[in-house]
Amino acid sequence: MKKLILLISVFTLINGLNAQDEKTWYNLAIKGGYGNCIFFNANYSSDVAVDYNYMSPSFFYGLDAGVVFPGGFSLGLEYSIQKMGQEYDIVPVLGSAYTKRINVYSNDFLFLIRAFDEGFGYFEIGPKLSMVKKVTDKNSDNSLSYVNSGNYGEYYNDMFISIMFGFGIPVYHGDLFDFTIGLRGGYSISNLMLEEKAPINDLGYPVLAPDSYATTNPFFAQLTMRFDWHIGIKNTKSSW
Repeated sequence: MKKLILLISVFTLINGLNAQDEKTWYNLAIKGGYGNCIFFNANYSSDVAVDYNYMSPSFFYGLDAGVVFPGGFSLGLEYSIQKMGQEYDIVPVLGSAYTKRINVYSNDFLFLIRAFDEGFGYFEIGPKLSMVKKVTDKNSDNSLSYVNSGNYGEYYNDMFISIMFGFGIPVYHGDLFDFTIGLRGGYSISNLMLEEKAPINDLGYPVLAPDSYATTNPFFAQLTMRFDWHIGIKNTKSSW
């Protein structure tokens, strides 16, 4: 993380040396992405009764508004709707193995610091606040899970905070519009679950109570696309 912040700072400083004649302008973007998600939990990682699906799907879509300063530096705010999920293959005490699918839907707010260059691309980093709006919890064999859409607030926190970072390259760049593809990832620094709660709450699990409580911290990695509209005056030597 420290290396990424240092790289962004150096990148912005170099651009600033060649940006004396540029002006501040504004940016609006429509964006979206699709990728995978993992609910990291130390107890499940070491539990022989639980196997992670490390390619559980996640996606988001939203809007981004920012101020772009001379030298390839910008500050932005993003609002997005996100779904993060996790699938587990579980071997219960009684019965046959089954798959549990958990989906967490949230409204997300990001503050982004971005450094970019017209011919190279961009780096971005910032905190993300996720407001949980819905949780679904389904078992492939229709066995009972104690968590449902009506009582998930007894198990899940109503918000959690992640650190998000990403980079991208321009597919099309113009004075008024850009189209960009990229990658971004994030890791929650706060617990997805309420204290002493865990994602798997079924009749046949756990086999044995763990010796200590472990937090649940989602990680996501996504392929992204964004369409940008530049608002304001840019001179002929533009910083993308």
